[in-house]
Amino acid sequence: MKEKIIQESQRLGIDKIGFTHDEQFIELEDSLHEQRERGYNSGFEHQNVEERIYPEKTFEHPKSIISIALAYPTKAQGKMPRDEKRGQFARASWGIDYHHILQDRLQKLIAFIEEQAATEAEKEHWRFRPQVDTGEYVDTAVAQRAGLGFIGKNGLLITEEFGSFVYLGEVTTNIQFEPDEPVPNGCGDCTRCITGCPTGALLGDGRMNAQKCLSYQTQTKA
Repeated sequence: MKEKIIQESQRLGIDKIGFTHDEQFIELEDSLHEQRERGYNSGFEHQNVEERIYPEKTFEHPKSIISIALAYPTKAQGKMPRDEKRGQFARASWGIDYHHILQDRLQKLIAFIEEQAATEAEKEHWRFRPQVDTGEYVDTAVAQRAGLGFIGKNGLLITEEFGSFVYLGEVTTNIQFEPDEPVPNGCGDCTRCITGCPTGALLGDGRMNAQKCLSYQTQTKA
């Protein structure tokens, strides 16, 4: 069934998909607590650290997590005015809110998986919980473990095909899937993201001080 899901994800326009186990993200515990204690959080994070680390805290008897990535749009819809008043917008903000797009793809993927059930009883037994970056998980950690890419010194997931220009989402399920292999770090000695950050927000170890990040100065939590 895993191969069928991969093929369907491509049909749905999902650019990358991977599967990982339900084990705890215990390696994140110290850094998540330290981020909070130092005042480095943005305020957008899920506040319960345990729920970010232990999948079983928010999903009964999890077995697998399916991680997906959608590449940022490469072209803005419509012709943009080119005058002295024109500003610059990050590609991540072009078009429809990516939360809606990711949720749509995840729901369609879940519907396809349910169609693969051999019996109605099996379908009723299967459970799913989709989420995007408003949920509990650290999306980059899930995606890295699921083989979508590695986490760079900028704290973002870096994929082979799209770099860090991807949106991430995942589905927790009680279906057991063969996990994919995590991607090892590929930054090497490169520090271009750190030296290029205009406010010095990047700490160099995959974390950042969100209070210095310009992106978070232009956002409010709904």
